[in-house]
Amino acid sequence: MTAKTAHSTRSFCAVARSRSRRGTALRPWRPVHSLRSQVVATFAALFVLIGPLAQAGRAGVAEVVLPRPIEIRTKTYEGAQVRGMLEKWNDEAFTGTFGARRWTELPAPELNRVYRMVMDERSAEQWIALGELLMQVKGGDRMSETAFSRARRLDKESGPAIEAARVRGTEKKRIESERRLRDILPEGQDFDARPWPILSDTERSAATDEMKKDAERIMRDAGASMPLIETKYFLLYAELPPQEAARWASQLDGMYDMVMKLLHVEPEMNLFWGKAVVFIFPTRERFRVVEASAFSFMVPEGVLGLCHMKGPKVFINSYRDADEFMFTSVLLHETTHGIMHRYLTPKRLPTWANEGFADRIAHMAMTRVNLRNPMDRLRREQGVAYMRQSGDVARVMRMDYENGTWPGENSVGYAVGYMLCNFMLDVVPRLTPPKGKDRFKDWVVAVKGGKPWDKALADDYGFSAEVIAAEAVKWFRTND
Repeated sequence: MTAKTAHSTRSFCAVARSRSRRGTALRPWRPVHSLRSQVVATFAALFVLIGPLAQAGRAGVAEVVLPRPIEIRTKTYEGAQVRGMLEKWNDEAFTGTFGARRWTELPAPELNRVYRMVMDERSAEQWIALGELLMQVKGGDRMSETAFSRARRLDKESGPAIEAARVRGTEKKRIESERRLRDILPEGQDFDARPWPILSDTERSAATDEMKKDAERIMRDAGASMPLIETKYFLLYAELPPQEAARWASQLDGMYDMVMKLLHVEPEMNLFWGKAVVFIFPTRERFRVVEASAFSFMVPEGVLGLCHMKGPKVFINSYRDADEFMFTSVLLHETTHGIMHRYLTPKRLPTWANEGFADRIAHMAMTRVNLRNPMDRLRREQGVAYMRQSGDVARVMRMDYENGTWPGENSVGYAVGYMLCNFMLDVVPRLTPPKGKDRFKDWVVAVKGGKPWDKALADDYGFSAEVIAAEAVKWFRTND
C-alpha cells in the first residue's frame, strides 16, 4: 500500500460524542427525479408498440462514411456547441471528432443545413429521410415539406414512401415531445469539464442584454409580464410587493457572495454568463406554463422551483408558495445549482453532493438572515434515522440521475446527501486539522476539473468514499 493510499483510507480520530434522540423519518417533498424509473418503463413499452410502424415502408439510409471528413460548427437545441470533423452519418445520427449526436438534437435550421452538407442531393431516399427528421423538431414543418417536394421531383413513384415517412415522423414527434416534457430533468444532464471562458466587460454587458431579451421572450410566450429588478448578479422578475422583492434581491446577492467565499473565489467576481435570470411567478399555473413552453418540462406535483442550464445560460423558474420558508429554501437550493454550473466548468458534482450541497447553501443563507428552514429539519430527521437503522450510505453515494437509481426509496438520497455534506464541511475539518474546510473546496475543484468524484475524494479530500460513509454513520449514531 502506497503512502497516498494509506492516507486516503485512514479512519477519523476518535472524539467524544454527545448522545441525542433518535430521528424520525418523514416523507419529504417529492422531487422530480423520482419519476425517471417510471418514465423509462413507460417509453420502453411505447417503443415496443410503435416499432413495427417505425420500420414500415423504409429501408433507412445506410451508414455513410465520408471519404474526406467535413468540418462543422453548430449548436444543439439545448445550446451545446458541436465543433469538429464530421466523419460518418446515417438517418438517425452523425459522428465525428465531437462524438455522436442525434440529428434531432439540432434545431430545424441547423439540422437542415448540416444534413445537406453531407447528403447526396440526387437521392430521393435521402430527401425523404431529411423530411422525416425535420418533422420531429420544432419549427421544421415547412422545411420538411420542401424536402418531400424535392424527393417527388427526383422520383415520381416516391409518394407511398413519403406518406409512410409522414406517419413515422408524426409519431416520433409526439413521442419526442412527451419525452422532453417528462424525462429531461434539468439536473440530470451530463456536462463536460471544459473551463468556461472569462468574459470581458463588453462581452458580459452584451450577454446580460441577451439574457434580458430571453427573459422577455419567455414571459411573452407564456402570456406573462413582470417587472425587472436588476442586482449585481441576477435579473429578478417577480410579481411581489416592493418590499419583498427588494428583500429577495438582497438575499440572492448575499447567498452568491457566501458561496464564493466558501469556494475561495475572488470577491465581486461574477461567474454568470451576463447575469442569471430568476422568475418568481405568483401562481403555480403560470410557473407550469413557462416550464412547458420555455424549458420543455412537465412539472410534477410538489415542485416549487427548478434551475435550467442552457449552454452557458442560467434560468431559475419558481412560483411564490404560501409557505414562505419552504419556498425560500427551494429557491435558494435551485439558485445554488445555477452558481455551481458556472463555477470553473459545467461538470457536475456526484448526485448526492450536487443536491446535498445545494440544500446546505440554502440553509446557510436562511440562517444568515435569521429565517427558519423547514427543509433542514426534514433532511436531518430522515437522514439520521436512515443511518441509525443501518441504511447503506455507500450505496446512496453511488445513486445517479442518469441510471434511474436516484433518489431511492422515500427520496432518502436527498437527506443522506445533505447529512454527508454537513459532515464533510463541519465535522471532518474539526476532527482532522490543519487542512480544515479547504478539503471540500479542493475536492470540488478536482471534480469540476474532470477527475472522477470518488478518486478525487481519496486524492484531494483525503478519505475514500467508503471511509466517509462509515465514519458519517458512526458520528450520526450519537449526534444529530
